Amino acid sequence: YALVVPKVGLVSTADNQLTKEAALNTRSQTLQTEITAKQSAGKDVSSIQTQLNSMNSQIASAQSISSSVQKAVLPLQPSDWNSNHDVLSGYPAQLNTAYKDNVAANKDAVAITASLKALK
Repeated sequence: YALVVPKVGLVSTADNQLTKEAALNTRSQTLQTEITAKQSAGKDVSSIQTQLNSMNSQIASAQSISSSVQKAVLPLQPSDWNSNHDVLSGYPAQLNTAYKDNVAANKDAVAITASLKALK
């Protein structure tokens, strides 16, 4: 139980974050389409594009963290815990960093949407 219960929690959290990151990627693609359309219409979208680039960077960072935690934790066995009680240390902090990246990316998406609406 000392390994399995926290392991399930970590893998579940990583999986939930990967789902959120996939949704943010879809949102980013939609926003890119809108930015391109505004740019084609002659609007200055350079600051909005910069914000989208930042959003994409945050998503990529979060995906990398969530995926690496999932891949590292999933194969762990009770014997790993028996030989090293710190086998899970660090992963909660990493997932927290990914969560913060997701929150920042979502805030960027909201701001980008508002900026695009203001260009009409």
